[in-house]
Amino acid sequence: MAQNKGRREEVQVTVDKPVLVFTPDNWNVPQTVTVRAVDDDFVDGGDAQVFADPVNNVNRIRGPLTIEGGSGGLANRSLGDPVLFPKETNIQLPDSRTTADSGADTLIDEDQDWAGEDLSGYMVVILDGAAAGQVRFVDQNTANTLTLTQDWLIPPEAGTAYFYAPVNPNTLVEETAQVDALIVSNAAGVSDDRGELTYDRITGLGMGPDTEIAGRYQRGGITYRDIEQLDLTLGAGADRFLVHSTHAGTTTINTG
Repeated sequence: MAQNKGRREEVQVTVDKPVLVFTPDNWNVPQTVTVRAVDDDFVDGGDAQVFADPVNNVNRIRGPLTIEGGSGGLANRSLGDPVLFPKETNIQLPDSRTTADSGADTLIDEDQDWAGEDLSGYMVVILDGAAAGQVRFVDQNTANTLTLTQDWLIPPEAGTAYFYAPVNPNTLVEETAQVDALIVSNAAGVSDDRGELTYDRITGLGMGPDTEIAGRYQRGGITYRDIEQLDLTLGAGADRFLVHSTHAGTTTINTG
């Protein structure tokens, strides 16, 4: 280790590649940069490490970028009801059976040991008995009791089969009730940029132009579909931005 009498070297890190070169042939190939700290006598670790705020410049978008809201105007690809053989069912297999009559918003199973587990948000499905078909979600739990977010219409009786599992929140979303927002910020731009807007595309502002990839034409800039809200912020320069058309939702352009 080099002796520097306690002085801290001005350069504290080194990299094995000072420059990365991307070409039309390797633009999509990851490149690795190794960063190493300088081995000196100065004890690091007490300095405040601050990352600069991200620079809001869209000119770093060099290739085609497509933003799809919802299903992107395509057919709904959600899994539908399966095709069943005669007498075949599509119900869940029971995880267990209740050991006592349920309360208004509880499910009791003394055979379970949920101590230490957080089942909040789990889905509970009643599989048989008078309460069959009811679906509820867990608010909280103890070792053998689930407290639900909603009362039962018919409380399950002792011996009722049930199924429970964590829920992917995406499966509960009603797309037609959602607001998909696209926020494009070029607020840090200081040059006199030119740009254009149509009902499904933002071009210019220093972004990459139309190009050809693997023999296929690709539209440059940002292509967007099926969003409900578009917010666009221009830079501080004398920008010229031409609006040809807008999408069916709201469009807000902040001129910087």
